[in-house]
Amino acid sequence: GAARPPPRSDRTTHRLRDPRLFFQPASGQMLGLAQLPEEGGGGLTIYGTKGRLMRDCSIPAMLVQPRRVITNDAVLLHFHGGAYVSGNLLQSRMVISPIASAAQLHGVTFDYLLAPDHPSPAPLQDAMEAYLLVLRSGPRPECTSFVGERAGGNLPPSHAPKHPDTGQTLPPAS
Repeated sequence: GAARPPPRSDRTTHRLRDPRLFFQPASGQMLGLAQLPEEGGGGLTIYGTKGRLMRDCSIPAMLVQPRRVITNDAVLLHFHGGAYVSGNLLQSRMVISPIASAAQLHGVTFDYLLAPDHPSPAPLQDAMEAYLLVLRSGPRPECTSFVGERAGGNLPPSHAPKHPDTGQTLPPAS
């Protein structure tokens, strides 16, 4: 019969069970960083943007500011991918930064609670908290667009015209 592959080391097996152990350091490696920066790399310039942690919220969130902004009245709210089991502010920033820079709009990205420790509906609740955070910072719902990739593309609560608990109007664009 066919030879069996050698058993995986405990480290490899653990990394496969918890993808965060792989993806978190990989984010820093993609930027050529020896170690992950504190607080999601807020001080780094990435694709011509600066990041600033948003401190007035219950979830980790970051405002991404391009060099040129055509209006302060609109914002892109980014929902990161990662199959609901991985992702962080640095990874999110690497995705939303070139989009915000090209659109010349502010972006906001956030860290949502991840499975398996926090199963659904925790990510959706964090997504709504991020949206309400954006609205508290100024932009009207009609000036907010949702941007998401992979699993994050399924997170925006844009399927409903109003939030079921608060009655808050949701944006028309996503």
